Amino acid sequence: MGSLRFDGVRFWIFVDDHLPPHIHARYAEISVVLDLLPSRGIAISSRALAVRPPDAKSNDLNRVLRIARMHETALRELWRSLHGEG
Repeated sequence: MGSLRFDGVRFWIFVDDHLPPHIHARYAEISVVLDLLPSRGIAISSRALAVRPPDAKSNDLNRVLRIARMHETALRELWRSLHGEG
């Protein structure tokens, strides 16, 4: 597993994780799965249970997404270092 922490948000990627490229994030009492979009960008995954708890505060979700987007290059590099370009 590889992980990075920025501004109180912990991001991690499992070595044996699956495609599409994505990141797990934890902040305060929430956990979020974020997809690394094919060309550029990061979005909250549309998969079931991508946000836990389901009633997470929108302020917390927005913070996680904003910080992920600010550090997109580092997060993409972490995915590449564990999984290659796929």
